[in-house]
Amino acid sequence: MSIELANDKSHIVIKRNGTEEPYTESKMLSVLLWACEGNELLAKSIIDAAEIRIYNRIHIATLFDEMIDTAYNLISRLTPQYEPVAKRLYLQKMYKELWGIKRSEYPTMHEYLPIFINSGTLINVFDYMSTEEIQQLTDAIKPERDLLSSYLGMKTYFSKYSLRHNKKPKELLQHGFMRMAIQAYLHDESPERVSKMIHRYDNLSLGLYTEATPKFKNSLRTSFSGASCCIHKVEDNTESINKVVSDIGQYSRSDGGNAVDISSIRSNGSTISTKGFSSGTVPVVRHIQSDVELFNQSSTRPGACAVYYPWWHADIMQLLPLLDEGGKENQRARSLKYAIKIDRLFLRAIESESEIYLFDPKKVPEFNELVGVEFDAAYSRAVASKLYEQVIPAQIVAYELAKQRLETGNVYIFFRDNVMEQSVFKSTIHSSNLCTEILLPTEAATKFRTKALENISTGTIETHTTEVSGLTALCNLSSINVLKWYHMTDSERHIVARELLEASDNIIDYQHYPTPDGEIFNRNYRAIGIGQNNTAQLFATLGLKYSDSKSLIVSSDIARTMYEVFTYESAELAKLRGNFKWIHKTKRTSYARFATLFAIAPTATSSLIIDATEGIEPISSLLSEKTGTSSSKQLAPQLQTLGVNYELAGTIPTEVLYKHAQARNQYLDQGQSINTYAKDVTSAAEVINDIILAESLKLTALYYLQSNTSLDGCDSCSS
Repeated sequence: MSIELANDKSHIVIKRNGTEEPYTESKMLSVLLWACEGNELLAKSIIDAAEIRIYNRIHIATLFDEMIDTAYNLISRLTPQYEPVAKRLYLQKMYKELWGIKRSEYPTMHEYLPIFINSGTLINVFDYMSTEEIQQLTDAIKPERDLLSSYLGMKTYFSKYSLRHNKKPKELLQHGFMRMAIQAYLHDESPERVSKMIHRYDNLSLGLYTEATPKFKNSLRTSFSGASCCIHKVEDNTESINKVVSDIGQYSRSDGGNAVDISSIRSNGSTISTKGFSSGTVPVVRHIQSDVELFNQSSTRPGACAVYYPWWHADIMQLLPLLDEGGKENQRARSLKYAIKIDRLFLRAIESESEIYLFDPKKVPEFNELVGVEFDAAYSRAVASKLYEQVIPAQIVAYELAKQRLETGNVYIFFRDNVMEQSVFKSTIHSSNLCTEILLPTEAATKFRTKALENISTGTIETHTTEVSGLTALCNLSSINVLKWYHMTDSERHIVARELLEASDNIIDYQHYPTPDGEIFNRNYRAIGIGQNNTAQLFATLGLKYSDSKSLIVSSDIARTMYEVFTYESAELAKLRGNFKWIHKTKRTSYARFATLFAIAPTATSSLIIDATEGIEPISSLLSEKTGTSSSKQLAPQLQTLGVNYELAGTIPTEVLYKHAQARNQYLDQGQSINTYAKDVTSAAEVINDIILAESLKLTALYYLQSNTSLDGCDSCSS
């Protein structure tokens, strides 16, 4: 294996600008030495491992691709040093192909912005900023910060985030960070706005915090929408169903992740006004699925939606297996995610091996608004009045839930009692979001249709329809890099918090809202969710395991200091700009600019770009290989120096992860995405016991169950 010259008389290389030059091994070595930061042995090892046949008039892009692939294929747990080599070569390739520049150059903002303004992708920033201000932004760009990302992070950026020109990625990473910085302060009228933009750019490009995908992708676009999470509630009528389905499509187009609560939809066989019988919830879910599949997220990823339903719904045994590979196609909807809403009453029935009663929501509409002892009382009254549709052992439902979580990883768990006990809102929280960390109130839009009425002045017959807007809950997400936060001074933390809150506040006021239901919610509640990422790397850097008692103290301290700093800065911002308008609808009594401040999201792709570990999660492997449209290797950050310190997810007891979540939970006003890792689990009882444990620790939800095992039968869950 090595670079081989074909039996041609000459070996001319065609450069990207069309010029020609002879192939020389010394030039190839020179490029590799740069990529290897002068390590000659490393550079020569790549040449030795390469399988390249140099033929006459070979294109330089082909050579680059071969060298990138060679370096990439050499990456392993034992040889992580090839990862930065692949990254540098890949960056050189993108600089050349996208802009025709050398690695020491970077396009100016005056060169970059007009391309996307003229194509109609971005608003005309020059209408808002002077030439001198734009030049200040150019001077602030730090091209070398591209190298702070990983190879996979750069690949992810160019495939998912980079603005496209002529259907190809064109925007470089530092321009993307600056674009987000400009968006946050474009309408700021203070003389410090450019310095604020530059400071925000610095914090983003240095990885102090990340912004969620919609802000990254949509900043400065002609229809900028920054909401990450969109939560809908549907009522049991045709108008509401069609409206919610349409709204889901609108938010999906704007990169929002959707969730919808279908708890009010009547069950299969329920009577309807036309004297027929309802087909129940499954056709409604399939209707939602069709819409989600139709509207993708800015053509870079499929739309996504989670459907929430209660354990007591008469259709529960049709809802739980919607992802199942078996069964009739018209009884499945495999493109969606699902979540079951659980009360303590249900968990008590499982533990006592009791029967449960299933209801048609049409007969017990009050169930959806009640929690705790009030729900228990309403449930008992409905049972006594024999309003139920079916009686079934609780273990039957529990077994099917456990089976689906083990086999598909899905059917999230939403703990209604814990949610409402910890909520800052006075109204009911009907569901969470696509990733189970958002806890906000929703209301379904309603329509009141009059009969045909005669207009006396004109003598004509008119039909009047009045629509009352509901509330689509929106949340605007960001995440703090806890490795950076841990090492900041208190003053530095307040500066970062002040900037992040001010930017979030500005974005709420200056963005496009696809529906009035979302705009009403966002402008009046101003809900944001600041989360955490890079927890696993922080612990590895400190030499701690998740299972160490000291790491539990660190988890608590991170959450506590974030709570103290951001709560203080939210109050200070409220003194300047006022409290959020609907503070009377919450339990807050003091100064607050935002109804909520915290929610810990997964941060899967945004963490990649700053070479951080995902959210609060432990890593699953020191080197993971993901498959999809193209294979990708993901190394744990700083693997060479920290590898022995990382604790892998599959080795950590579930209770330990729950204890960390509990330590954070006391400082949150929303929830956190908490994955469960099941290794060699074959018993439904183990899955259900983990759910009961999570509820007892006051957690608000459980996200995915990560497992490669299938479920065998279990005596304790059979009737």
